[in-house]
Amino acid sequence: MHSVGNVWATLGIAPTADERSIKRAYARLLKGTRPEDDPAAFQALHDAYQHALRIAPQWADDDQNDATDDSVAVLADATVAPL
Repeated sequence: MHSVGNVWATLGIAPTADERSIKRAYARLLKGTRPEDDPAAFQALHDAYQHALRIAPQWADDDQNDATDDSVAVLADATVAPL
């Protein structure tokens, strides 16, 4: 099994929740990694692809939490003028 960092490194992309980006990276790498030529490399690529798709929703949740945290920080720093 891949560690999370290795999944993204294997696919050659930054961590993302965008399934389309994951699929594009996999398709690009699949052109040069054929199961008949290098079964181990093909299996590693396929495992990374499947793992990335499984954990993609986690990255979406993290991005949503980061946006919320940023909004709260901005609101906390805002100065409210008296009426």
